[in-house]
Amino acid sequence: MGTENKHIIKILKTHSELVKEIKILAKKLNKKFVEKDKEVVLISIIKGGLPFTLELMKHLDFDVSMDFISSSSYYLDKQISEARVKYDATIPIKGKDIIITDDLVDSGKTLNKVCEILEAYEPKSITVSAIYGKPKRLKTKYDELFCWEEEPGGFLLGFGLDYDEKYRNLPYIAIIKEDE
Repeated sequence: MGTENKHIIKILKTHSELVKEIKILAKKLNKKFVEKDKEVVLISIIKGGLPFTLELMKHLDFDVSMDFISSSSYYLDKQISEARVKYDATIPIKGKDIIITDDLVDSGKTLNKVCEILEAYEPKSITVSAIYGKPKRLKTKYDELFCWEEEPGGFLLGFGLDYDEKYRNLPYIAIIKEDE
């Protein structure tokens, strides 16, 4: 697409592979939330979770409301000590089922902070969904659904994942070269 080619080692997941796995994850969510009396809110962790969220919601068979929470645990390619999380609720979530959507769940530290903030609003339940997750490293008490349950080694970009705020728009996920 552009300058990303000088940074990419290999493409891990093509757009069609991403959509296929997101549809499978959507079927799992459909089984869980298809009841007519459930009020479900998708809360996308932005910026990275947005492409995943938008693709996922196309395949859900139940009505959803949508909101956003901002979180950052990286600056450039370096992990920062504590994630910055900001939530300005635009819709009420008290008593509703929440599905948090994100691009990548690593240790769960950021996710736990996000959930702690959302729990203060007293939702009925919280379910976490992401493209990649590392369940062996996670320490959460929430239902977790991932397209892929192990992140490959290396720094990922594309489909919401960025490097220095670039490449989120790529329709695939790739491993990027480390700076030399």
